[in-house]
Amino acid sequence: MDPAESEKLKRAISSQAAVVTQHESSLRQVMEHLQQLTTSVAQLSGQLASITDQLSSSTGAPPPAADQTASPPPSPREPFIPIPARNFRMTQRWGV
Repeated sequence: MDPAESEKLKRAISSQAAVVTQHESSLRQVMEHLQQLTTSVAQLSGQLASITDQLSSSTGAPPPAADQTASPPPSPREPFIPIPARNFRMTQRWGV
């Protein structure tokens, strides 16, 4: 492989590594915020159930037909990230 092409390849890989690192950081932040939102929704559901219980006991009316038991928040899972398509011209140039 020509040294100039080798250097070009190194720069391209380095550039892609920086982009992947940025995306990884962004995804981690999104996951953290999603977990915080899930916790907040679970807390609000508990508060709503408590208020509903208080209202139904003070009025003597039966509880509403809606399900009052707060379901546990869904467990967080890894997001689906598709495998990027290979660049045909790039693979031909470097013989991959």
